[in-house]
Amino acid sequence: MKEWNMAILAAGRSSRMGQLKGLLPIDERPLLEVHIEKFFSYGGNHLTVVLGHNAKIYQEACPLLLDDRVTVAHNQEYDRGQFSSCQLAVMKQKKREHLFLMPVDMFMPSKEVFEGIWQAYK
Repeated sequence: MKEWNMAILAAGRSSRMGQLKGLLPIDERPLLEVHIEKFFSYGGNHLTVVLGHNAKIYQEACPLLLDDRVTVAHNQEYDRGQFSSCQLAVMKQKKREHLFLMPVDMFMPSKEVFEGIWQAYK
């Protein structure tokens, strides 16, 4: 079976929102933590989280970023836009064939959606 790999893009300033989107509380936990937990509960193999603006705040608030299956990539050029985070996520993919990209402010698809994408790809 091929690996499920995903990158969550959380490098932006969240300026229109007024607070970091990935730290919005979902059941009293940061949204980014909820995403990480769900991805691995679905059977995901490796997750890259791209941080930029306020990376240190994310790292303090989300202990799951320390999981061995998570690579934290620091986008120093986050002001160039989300595509710069996409490029960095792809570069961090140590020879993995498949990568699902997701902005941090989107809700994690269900396991069935991931499996449907996987089956369609195969």
